Amino acid sequence: PTISTQAGEDLTVNGTYNILFGAQAGMDIVSGDHNIGIGYATVRSISDETSDHNIGIGFNALRQIDSGSDNIAIGREAVSSQTGTRQGVIGIGQGANKATTSNYTIAIGHQAGLSTGQNFTGIGYRVGYGLNSTATQNTALGYQSLGGYLTTIYEGSGDFNTAVGSYALGKVVDGSWNTVMGRSSGLDITSGKDNTLLG
Repeated sequence: PTISTQAGEDLTVNGTYNILFGAQAGMDIVSGDHNIGIGYATVRSISDETSDHNIGIGFNALRQIDSGSDNIAIGREAVSSQTGTRQGVIGIGQGANKATTSNYTIAIGHQAGLSTGQNFTGIGYRVGYGLNSTATQNTALGYQSLGGYLTTIYEGSGDFNTAVGSYALGKVVDGSWNTVMGRSSGLDITSGKDNTLLG
């Protein structure tokens, strides 16, 4: 079913089992299946016929992705600025995973993983906020951890870091292969590599 102005406007008989509520929700979906859009302009730009099983809930959630499957965006502007084809991107929280250009990323929290690289997993307020799309294989848990304390977005490019705790590796820019655990652990590491810190 579709409800509201321009919701599912371009759907044809080939598009099946889509649920769209809100103005412009799923507006460009032509023949995709099993997509859910709830809120203004959710899943709006998906037009590829093989784009299935996407969920967007909240103002502009999952708005710009042209094609791809198995993406989930819950929250205002979650996963909203990504374009092109995306697979397995999850953003939960206002602006979570908003502008990432990578696949298989998980960001949960307000502005978490704003523009992170491939295979990022982060939970917490602004976790990974300062990382850019070249920063790959990073994992973070905690308030403003793993570049979340940076004031400039898209600055960090480090890889293979693990940060657990509030502010842990909060200022990391191009440091890689660091593993830290504890509140503010490794906070001032910017370019360091191969550090293991606990406490």
